[in-house]
Amino acid sequence: MMTPREIQTQTVGKRAGQGALIALGLVTIFIVQLQAMDVDYGAWVLLPLLTVSVGGAIGGIIYYLVEPARQGSNGRKWLVNISCALVYCLILWLSLIAALSVTGHWD
Repeated sequence: MMTPREIQTQTVGKRAGQGALIALGLVTIFIVQLQAMDVDYGAWVLLPLLTVSVGGAIGGIIYYLVEPARQGSNGRKWLVNISCALVYCLILWLSLIAALSVTGHWD
């Protein structure tokens, strides 16, 4: 059984920042590739950048919160890390779809 632990705000902020920066980089690559499709850039670009970054920060916080679950055998560490990566990707995908849907760029 896991015992409650004190949340270290500095570490949570670090994980949230890492998650947000990774997400920002990925969505920037995605939006830059739209240039080949001759998409007109405007203020709509800001919404996906913001929502995906927030989604990435949430993914980073989730990664921090499951830290105690990574203690133990190597198999358990792999399972938790793969699960975290899948949840992170799902959050990024959903936040990107939500932003593109609101801006009218998701068919």
